[in-house]
Amino acid sequence: MIVSYKSFLSGSLQKNVYNKEIFHIFATDNLLQALSFNINRLNTIEKLGLMTEINSRLRSTIKCFISQYIVFALMLAFIMPVRTAAQDYYPVHATVQVLPPYSLYLSDYSNGFRDRLVVTLYNRDLQQQTLDCRLRLRISNTSGFCIESRDEVPQRSITVEPNVPLRLTSQDIAPYLQPGSVKQTGTLRNGRLPEGMMTFSVQVVEQHTGRILSPWASGRAWLETKKPPMLVMPEKDETVAFVDPQHILFRWYPQHQGLLWSTGWQLYVKSM
Repeated sequence: MIVSYKSFLSGSLQKNVYNKEIFHIFATDNLLQALSFNINRLNTIEKLGLMTEINSRLRSTIKCFISQYIVFALMLAFIMPVRTAAQDYYPVHATVQVLPPYSLYLSDYSNGFRDRLVVTLYNRDLQQQTLDCRLRLRISNTSGFCIESRDEVPQRSITVEPNVPLRLTSQDIAPYLQPGSVKQTGTLRNGRLPEGMMTFSVQVVEQHTGRILSPWASGRAWLETKKPPMLVMPEKDETVAFVDPQHILFRWYPQHQGLLWSTGWQLYVKSM
């Protein structure tokens, strides 16, 4: 019994020692795993902190760049209009009026019988008392037709006083439309301009230096051949009964648009 007890005790002690070793090994392994996890977590935190610092620096750089860009854009927004306004300033303001009825004949815009093309000049330069200038005249359409005055042909000087509008009529414009004073692109048949929308443009330049004093000013007109009115009553080849006194009512339909209030008719009745 004593031997058996000792043996049992010895076996129990060995078993306890073995269990303690297993527990120690298990605990050590868990501790190593926990330590490894904490080390990895610490490395991750350090990396995240480094990335956060890098992102913070990057955001600061981007904000600084955007601020500088906005300041630069605002400077351009204030500087460029001033420079553009200074470059585009012209001392003379010109306007062009094409007066109805619009004629297809070029000579009608240069004769002195009726003003069909009127140019008004206004000198806005208060530093210079008078401006001696001449015109550049152009008549064109979108189909390639163009009549333009020649710069090399000398023209009479036009004096424009400051703050006083100067009205130029067909008589003043006539020298610029003479056959030897223009260059032509396209066909001008029997002195007739092409039908359709026509643009009449004028630019003012200084007489002696050729300096541009005004931008191109334009006026437009629709040119077309006007048809005669169509007789409605009595009808064609209609026989009219003779009565005494004779009274015949004539009616016609106009075929010209835009000239209803500025057109008159003359009716002639002849015996057959």
